[in-house]
Amino acid sequence: MDMDEQISFITERLSKNVSPDDIIIELCQQGGISWPEAEMLVEQVQAEQQHEIARRQYPLLALLSLTTFLAGLVIVAYAVYDLLEHVDLYLQTGPVHLSVVLILWYLIQSAPVLLLLLLSGTAMVIGSYRGVRRLIEMLRCA
Repeated sequence: MDMDEQISFITERLSKNVSPDDIIIELCQQGGISWPEAEMLVEQVQAEQQHEIARRQYPLLALLSLTTFLAGLVIVAYAVYDLLEHVDLYLQTGPVHLSVVLILWYLIQSAPVLLLLLLSGTAMVIGSYRGVRRLIEMLRCA
């Protein structure tokens, strides 16, 4: 295996999320180079071909991000709807005290799972948005 073949091999394998250690083992077996040489080569290719690797991974990462974003939106919508149902129930059960602290205390007591769902869904939306934004920035730099 010459140097160009090794570089394209490493780039292809890294694009498929193969562990660098597995790539090093394959290089040692197929390319006949020592472990330290293979390790340095993999690290070098990983740094130099970062944009190409990201470009090849983009379709899968975009699909995962979109799925996570949509699932997060559905979870947030469900949690907000159900939380509003609980607030409505609270307002119907007695004298209306529109204290935010009382409503929040009621929600913590009666619907802790919904609050966790709201937090989780929000984290999914924010995380997927930031991941896609970072990926797009990386692709623009290429």
